[in-house]
Amino acid sequence: MNKVKHTPGPWATGSRMTRVQVLPKRWNAPMCIADCDARHAPESEDEKVANARLIAAAPELLAALQAIANDGERWLNSEDTASDFHGMSAEDLLRSITDTAQAAIHKAEGSE
Repeated sequence: MNKVKHTPGPWATGSRMTRVQVLPKRWNAPMCIADCDARHAPESEDEKVANARLIAAAPELLAALQAIANDGERWLNSEDTASDFHGMSAEDLLRSITDTAQAAIHKAEGSE
């Protein structure tokens, strides 16, 4: 896995729902990651908020994709894909992967 180059998450929408921010441990105030209410932003407030939610979910979406890719790769490279995968059945592994992905999707959609 590559070293993270972006600001570590979790990211969240701020009190202004169109701003994405993070509260780094070394700071006392939120740091702005993105402002979806800029001069050249969409006119619809709903679209601005949806854009901010999607951006705020980026670290979780990335983590979910990495987990899916890593687990899938390990599963494909295991000697016996029909049996247990590190103590998990194929159904349990699929449930774990699906839950991780759905949690990130819900955050991006604003339905967490």
